[in-house]
Amino acid sequence: MKKEDTATVKDIVYSPGEDVFLVVRTDGQLFLFGVQENAIKMEFAAPQGGVSRAVWIDAISGDFLVCSQKTGVLRLYNAANPNCKEIIVVSRHGITDIKRMSDQVYLIKLTNG
Repeated sequence: MKKEDTATVKDIVYSPGEDVFLVVRTDGQLFLFGVQENAIKMEFAAPQGGVSRAVWIDAISGDFLVCSQKTGVLRLYNAANPNCKEIIVVSRHGITDIKRMSDQVYLIKLTNG
């Protein structure tokens, strides 16, 4: 990040298995921050429409989902690769939030309520 950046942190999700944070900024950018390194470890390719929230699927594997208020899709990433692995279409409406309830159950909040 450059000194003149004005974006702030919108969402932050910790992975104890990896000792890293997923950080979503208000400008829609997404990156992985290493606790031990005290630095950014990976910047991910920002999807069209940006990112509104992120959630870890499994703290050991490094897989995580992101959503966007602009689109009704979930994007699957892995912490070791800056590019999206898979796109999962769930709605015609944008997704404002995603919550992990269990290993196989996630709740999503759509922009249409």
